[in-house]
Amino acid sequence: MRVAVNAAGISKTFGNFTLNSITFECHRGEVFGILGPNGAGKTTTLRIIAGLVRPDSGKISVFGRDPERMRDYIGYLPEERGLYRKWKVSDVLYYFAELKGGANTEYWIERFGMEKHENKKIEELSKGLQQKVQLIIAVQHNPDLLILDEPFSGLDAVNINLVMEIVKEMREKRRCIILSTHILNLAERLCDRVLLINNGREVLSGRVDELSDEEVQEIEYRKNGRIIKEITDRDLKDLLNSGYDIISYRKRKLTLEEIFLREVSR
Repeated sequence: MRVAVNAAGISKTFGNFTLNSITFECHRGEVFGILGPNGAGKTTTLRIIAGLVRPDSGKISVFGRDPERMRDYIGYLPEERGLYRKWKVSDVLYYFAELKGGANTEYWIERFGMEKHENKKIEELSKGLQQKVQLIIAVQHNPDLLILDEPFSGLDAVNINLVMEIVKEMREKRRCIILSTHILNLAERLCDRVLLINNGREVLSGRVDELSDEEVQEIEYRKNGRIIKEITDRDLKDLLNSGYDIISYRKRKLTLEEIFLREVSR
């Protein structure tokens, strides 16, 4: 599998915060998640990959070259709004398309259902519609590397599903997608591999389906007429001996969210 992004011991200090020697690889044809709590260093890492920030130490390459030289091949969605608020939607989209040497803007306007908003100014749009404009900017030139920082911010369920669909399509086309999101159940559904960072340091990395061998007992039972659902390490026999009516019982692996909460609380 061809390496798209290679980060070797990248570090960056801003004030009292240090991103400390982060190492990972991302490949063509995969979705790679960079996850962590607020202030963990996710956005700094994404900006380094995009060539917007240079690391203080370590090496970063995109398709074997300096990210700054590969910007035409990178699509980047920042977490913060980066749009010209007084411009019309169509003017913004075509301007960014021209910066990238051309793009299939009309297709993406239709794909995101933005036809009736083309002549509106950015400042007239809702947060969700502004997010859709930024997403179009990121994908419209068909980048080889797509970097998405909180792509689901402000979107409703229909548009979240649309973004997930587009990400999967790009993976099938052998693009490399790197994303960060706080919605961990979506990350679990989308990502092939993840890197979990906390306080600027790597905590855990690997394939989503191989991150933990730990199992939990999931028990649903009736107590005083009420149905209680819980995940517990209590022995099933203890519940039965307590006289509770067991409705269902199963063992399962930890979810990505449970792994996340366990690791960042250590």
